[in-house]
Amino acid sequence: MNSFTDFIELHIYQWGLDLISAITILVLFWIIYLATQKPLRKLLASQHVDDYLVTILIGSIYKSVIIITALITSLSQLGINVVAALTGFGIAGIAIGFAAKDTLGNIISGFMILWDKPFLMGDWIEIENHFGQVQGITLRSTRIKTNDNFHIVIPNQTIINSNLVNHHQKRRVRKIIYFTLPYTSDIEQAIEILLETVKKHPKALSDPKPGSGIAKFKDGMVEIAVLFWVKDAKTAIGAGSWLRRHGKIALEQAGFEAPVPVLVSKNIAVRQPAKRKVTKK
Repeated sequence: MNSFTDFIELHIYQWGLDLISAITILVLFWIIYLATQKPLRKLLASQHVDDYLVTILIGSIYKSVIIITALITSLSQLGINVVAALTGFGIAGIAIGFAAKDTLGNIISGFMILWDKPFLMGDWIEIENHFGQVQGITLRSTRIKTNDNFHIVIPNQTIINSNLVNHHQKRRVRKIIYFTLPYTSDIEQAIEILLETVKKHPKALSDPKPGSGIAKFKDGMVEIAVLFWVKDAKTAIGAGSWLRRHGKIALEQAGFEAPVPVLVSKNIAVRQPAKRKVTKK
């Protein structure tokens, strides 16, 4: 009986030591995380890594790695076979990965966007026929606000795989507006009128100077292009409409007529079927 009691006491004592060791391991790993997170944050910040990405890398991924490693080490110390459990989790992880490959693709693309920084919060971007200001960047998607006050959520994988134009919020933007006139119009006078009009534009910059010229000839009409610069993408909103309206008024006051499309037809010889002679019986 004493031998059995001694056996139980010995195992309880040994298990108690293992438990203390496991708790000590958890505490040590947590101390390591607390001691290293701030230097790592400063290191990433010095490399101009996005704050949101720093929070994810240190506050989520690095922290999770520390906790998982601590748990595996602690459980091993208690004599629990962790390898079998990890094998099961690995198989389940593969199945989940196949089922959520689009989500994982968006998350990976989100890391690439936050690291490469093709745009920042507040930038005006154009992608997939959408133009708007970036309102939010997450690991899964990017949110933009259009001129119509619509909020559009674009998957990050779509952004990575598409052509993107970044109209930086502090970058000048060039606008090109087209006017069409009859072929017989005085083009030099029309260009002069349009240049005088664009100089009165409240949003047009004087440097670089506005310009104008013939863009193309089409169907008996002349297309005149007027280009000018504005301060930024936000200022560009409505700038084209102003010039179209005031340019039209200025041309009409100068006696220019509205263009009438000319239908250009091609003479095509059509072979007529031969007429049959009808004989009367």
